Amino acid sequence: MAVEITVALLSGQAMSLDCSPETLLLAVKMAAREHFQIGFCKLVSASGGVLDPRSTVLDLGQDTHITAILTSVTVYSWPRGPNFFAISSSGFVVPWGRHPTPPEVLQDIRCIQTTGSGYAHAAIRHDGSVVCWGDPERGGDCSEVQGELKEVVAIQSSTCAFAAIRANGAVVCWGDPIYGGDSSEVQSQLKGVVSVQATGGAFAAIRADGAVVTWGDPDEGGDSTDVQEQLKQVVQIQSSVMGFAAIRADGQVIYWGSPADYIDEPDVQRKLRNVTQIKATALAFAAVCADGSVATWGLSDMEGDSSQVQQQLQDVQTIQANGSAFAAIRGNGTVVAWGDERSGGDSSTVNQHLGEIQKDPDDSDSASMQHQLPTPVQLQATDSAFAAVRLDGRVVAWGDPAHGGDTSQVQQHLFNIQQVQATSGAFAAIRSDGQVFAWGDPKQGGDSSQVQDQLTQVQYLQANNSAFVAVRKNGTLVTWGNQESGGDSSQVQELFELL
Repeated sequence: MAVEITVALLSGQAMSLDCSPETLLLAVKMAAREHFQIGFCKLVSASGGVLDPRSTVLDLGQDTHITAILTSVTVYSWPRGPNFFAISSSGFVVPWGRHPTPPEVLQDIRCIQTTGSGYAHAAIRHDGSVVCWGDPERGGDCSEVQGELKEVVAIQSSTCAFAAIRANGAVVCWGDPIYGGDSSEVQSQLKGVVSVQATGGAFAAIRADGAVVTWGDPDEGGDSTDVQEQLKQVVQIQSSVMGFAAIRADGQVIYWGSPADYIDEPDVQRKLRNVTQIKATALAFAAVCADGSVATWGLSDMEGDSSQVQQQLQDVQTIQANGSAFAAIRGNGTVVAWGDERSGGDSSTVNQHLGEIQKDPDDSDSASMQHQLPTPVQLQATDSAFAAVRLDGRVVAWGDPAHGGDTSQVQQHLFNIQQVQATSGAFAAIRSDGQVFAWGDPKQGGDSSQVQDQLTQVQYLQANNSAFVAVRKNGTLVTWGNQESGGDSSQVQELFELL
């Protein structure tokens, strides 16, 4: 016997469906999305409960009036991770890529964190509890501290350990002790914590009073004894693979970890005044000061030495870093780069392009653009290349051609660009019309030709180490890149419909 189901939007628009009692609510949901031309949504009963799309019409009983409410989906990924997690606003999770399989269907999840190794994951539920999975010796087992994992608001990770901040400012750790999974020696000091940062093997926590507490591998920043008296009124901490740099309220920078010797050089100390931001490569730091100057330290034979371009590092607005080079945007729109030249450490050949305005014949507003400075508004980086989005929506890239430094194959499409994302070796850009174009290493997402016809009406992009995912306006997700790292989502496409 057919059952008439009414589905309505909050706007008052409604539709009716004749369904059998065995019809899945997922089919009702997809029919509503098609009819109303909407994307992600959840079905809510007349009594206000969120309906499971895997249940049937029979499960509704007499409650056959349903409201479809628009929702959002957030995709979580990490620059070094080989996986993706799509989370609906109701907390349903769809995982894919090369990752440990969750022990249960993940529901009511607010956010997810992974270790730097990618072997373990931790998810915070909406009630503040935590669920973990993966290699138990690398953070995948939190059973010993499960009773303490309540009212968790944030989680940070090292290579093989996690540190969770609770609402009361306490910190709970688990995972490999060598990598910061054991904070027992400083536990009494971990009170009133507001944020935590991590290197590969250590953690640093900022307390509400501006003090800093560290633990983990001493060689990677876990021991701040030598600078502890200076770690006061700290407002921000930046980490590299093996060291921490803290900015104090007075703009002074305090560094510890490896390599520590370089920051003690008189020339570096002289420049480190009124620091406003810090960026890091794997083994070097660059600090932007309030007067627009830049101070660098780290491995002097690479990106830690900016002496060759120091005269140009004036009026710097922001800095981006890749694996072994830095790029700074100046107030006049030019870019100054240093570090490994093969990785984008030399921008001299592209500054002429950063200063050009190219008129797009299809852009009716391009004439007005002639009077605007083409200052880069966004800098993105792969491991060895940079891409700058100019004010006029054009893209200029430089660095290793094989890893995104060469846009010649797609340059004709790169106009009116709104967003650029990067894997380790490729870039992908969204245009204002919702189309997406990729370039760089095909094995890391630089070739989107197999899904190009699907890359329309894209709202935003997300990337991991070697794959991309595009979230479309119609509620579908399109993936490409390394198949094992999430570039192939064919096995979970049906689960995407549950989001």
